[in-house]
Amino acid sequence: MTAVVSYFSACFVMHWPQYMLGDDGDPIKLRYPPQFDGRLVCYPSLQNIRDYLSWRQADCHVNNLYNTTFWALVLKGGLSEEAATQRLSGTFSADKNEILFEEFGINYNDEPAMFKKGSLILRKLPENVGWRLLLQRGVIVSGGFFLLTGEH
Repeated sequence: MTAVVSYFSACFVMHWPQYMLGDDGDPIKLRYPPQFDGRLVCYPSLQNIRDYLSWRQADCHVNNLYNTTFWALVLKGGLSEEAATQRLSGTFSADKNEILFEEFGINYNDEPAMFKKGSLILRKLPENVGWRLLLQRGVIVSGGFFLLTGEH
């Protein structure tokens, strides 16, 4: 897993200037080195795995809604990072959705599922263990790995 995360980090930095362009068309400079984590989990039953993935998906949603609202307040609303943090202090999901829609015209439900619900990479899915339920939509297959987007 450490090799995958390390390689992803290197590719992220290497390709950053090609995809992250400012309004003037010039690459936006990285201000800090990126940091990514990866997790390997081994649970005793499919129910334990399902519960873990459900929790991680909910956690991803909470974090993404906060970050989407925070950066809208900073980048589009002109607040400082400190002011945005204070504005969001004590808010609930409904409050953040309202800020996004009322102040910035952003319907959070229209955001890509991959950002709202996260992604999952699995290697070699067993044919007879019920994984097919996870693969109904959003599957990318490459080199024996399966990437599940948040659309499942």
